[in-house]
Amino acid sequence: MTAETAASNAQNRPRHADAIRDITKRKDGERRFRRLAGYVEATDDAIVDIGAGGRIRAWNRGAANLYGYSAEEAIGRSWIMLATLDSRADAHCLLRRVLAGEHVLSEVRRRRKGRDAVWVSEQATPHAGADDGAAGAMFVSRDMTKWKQAASARAQIDELTGLPNRATLLCELRDEVNTGSVALLILGLDRFQMIESSVGARGVEALARWNHPELGRIPACEFIEIAEESGLIVTLGAWALRKACVELHALEDKLGPACPTMNVNVSAVQLIDHTIVEIVESAIDDAGCDPAHLCLELTETAVMSDPEAVTPRLNQLKRLGITIAVDDFGTAYSSLAYLRDFPVDELKIDRSFISGERAFDEDDPIVPSIIGLAHAMGLLAVAEGVETSDQLDRLRELGCDIAQGYYLSRPVGSSRIRDLLDISA
Repeated sequence: MTAETAASNAQNRPRHADAIRDITKRKDGERRFRRLAGYVEATDDAIVDIGAGGRIRAWNRGAANLYGYSAEEAIGRSWIMLATLDSRADAHCLLRRVLAGEHVLSEVRRRRKGRDAVWVSEQATPHAGADDGAAGAMFVSRDMTKWKQAASARAQIDELTGLPNRATLLCELRDEVNTGSVALLILGLDRFQMIESSVGARGVEALARWNHPELGRIPACEFIEIAEESGLIVTLGAWALRKACVELHALEDKLGPACPTMNVNVSAVQLIDHTIVEIVESAIDDAGCDPAHLCLELTETAVMSDPEAVTPRLNQLKRLGITIAVDDFGTAYSSLAYLRDFPVDELKIDRSFISGERAFDEDDPIVPSIIGLAHAMGLLAVAEGVETSDQLDRLRELGCDIAQGYYLSRPVGSSRIRDLLDISA
């Protein structure tokens, strides 16, 4: 048989055998996929698949149970929705690493539907695309909350210091908020143009300190995180706001038109709570103070955590007639486009740029840049952490509007601040 005859026979041979092989291969693949899909849906582990843009494409039953969102609620949303408010920057960094092809295994806190969070052991694995780049990623997570709680319960007392641990402090803090052992101190703020002649006060800041029976006075930085993790911060913050407004009204009665602004810190958890506007309005009305004398300080991390959700909340608060300041500016990742649209009045330069390891000198461009940015946007520039006269002089040269720090005023009780303000007035 010639080569031409063989080729002709091959072309004329029926092709149904090749088609049967193709269908069989496809069916085998479909059966394997169904088995895999059944395993993914049946496992207790949370399995979340995302696309190259970071949006959720698949969400199994384990993810619904762990995070509280149904598949209908989760699919199509950004995976960043699972990041806690204080870890959004880290979550964005993790997402970039995984989508760039890196495998990451970690123990982290992730956000549940509502205000609480869950500890998870999380494995992030990228999908390889056709060009060996990441076409997406899969996150497999397992609940570690009970293990973390058990480990905490086994150590109610720190063996090295003999002092109460975080779990014990949380229980005590909850009791102390109800009994009033958390005290409110006042820290003075001063406007620069008043400093050279006589230190006239521009404002005061309300600071929470916990008067612990064994540990003494505990600063807010050591117990606020505990309160945020437990959700107690909403109750504690409402209490502090009411106390501050009552103190503000007392200052208004004493000083009249010369009354300074009262600054009160609001945490990220408080800001996203749906009752925040009602809480602020109620505190103002109950105390009978002028809202124009009240300033809420929100951290840069808080306002940038979810700009689209935060902006309407800030607008509602501004309609009450209060002032809003962005605190700790320069420590997070701000979008200037969003910052321009936020209804804020002040930028507070983080103390690390003033008196910390990154303290500015004559060649440092950061502090002058932040002051220039604030003024360009029509905002007041406030410097935190002023501890020396040299720092104060340098800030005055740069045109900073307001200074705050131990050099100007140590925290004092409410009766003392009334006397100091009465003298300066």
